[in-house]
Amino acid sequence: MVRTWLATCAIALWVLLASGAGAVNVPRKNPKVPPGFVTTSGSRFELDGKPFGFNAINATELPVALESNLTYYQVWNSSQWILNDGPQGLQRLDHVISTAGKHGIKVILAFTNNWFGSDLFVNWIAGAGQPHDVFFTDPRIIASYPGEDFDHDLLLPNIDFGTYHLYPQSWYTELDFPGSNWTVESWGLEWIDDHARAASRANKPVILEEFGVGGLQNKTDIYPKWVQRALDTNHAGYAYIMPWQWGELGLTESGGNRIIKYADAINHGASPNDGNTFYINQTAVWDIFT
Repeated sequence: MVRTWLATCAIALWVLLASGAGAVNVPRKNPKVPPGFVTTSGSRFELDGKPFGFNAINATELPVALESNLTYYQVWNSSQWILNDGPQGLQRLDHVISTAGKHGIKVILAFTNNWFGSDLFVNWIAGAGQPHDVFFTDPRIIASYPGEDFDHDLLLPNIDFGTYHLYPQSWYTELDFPGSNWTVESWGLEWIDDHARAASRANKPVILEEFGVGGLQNKTDIYPKWVQRALDTNHAGYAYIMPWQWGELGLTESGGNRIIKYADAINHGASPNDGNTFYINQTAVWDIFT
């Protein structure tokens, strides 16, 4: 994983406790969490014992890989995973986390990702040129990386909270076509309801962690309804929302246009330019989150 995701929420702190020689390590929640770490209490987050709500963002270019000596944390060497604990590996990640702490930024750290992490598994284990969905069917990959069941996983005692994403336009291109029984908006509302029910059953917080639609009018029309539904279905009464993502304007490099890794680009001074990003000059959308 070459990206970290910064947000105004902290990862829970865990320790591994072994009951004796040869025992299996079992994750346990640390009863002595240091000040400044976000924890959970039932269906809500807490910071230093007080309720903690947030309206956060994803940050996908931290740290930005150098043109040479690419940042990476682990690599497959044809037979096993090799960790990189050098200055362009975990040391760089340490610097990002330390810098966030100095500025009071809370962090959720994603170690892999469907679109970036899973393709590496496919290329390294199944072979270059194999389609993305092989990640979910190749038995060697499945053995190397667990499958998931959101409702079941959220019930596990060593899981503090859940997160889910929402991109119906790219997941189901038939939505909003003539004759469709579903719209992007209504599919998203049902998806939010599904995860709210899972959160209620588990009595744990769930974050609408990453979501987006293309087109400024779609964002203006749909985001208020999705956000309101997420607020209405959160019985703890606090906002746990992370849209994808705020962008920057007025950027210049190499004449103002530069292709960077993963097809994001500086385009007419704006970055990232991925269609789901929104900017400060898009007032109607910006105001939903500020």
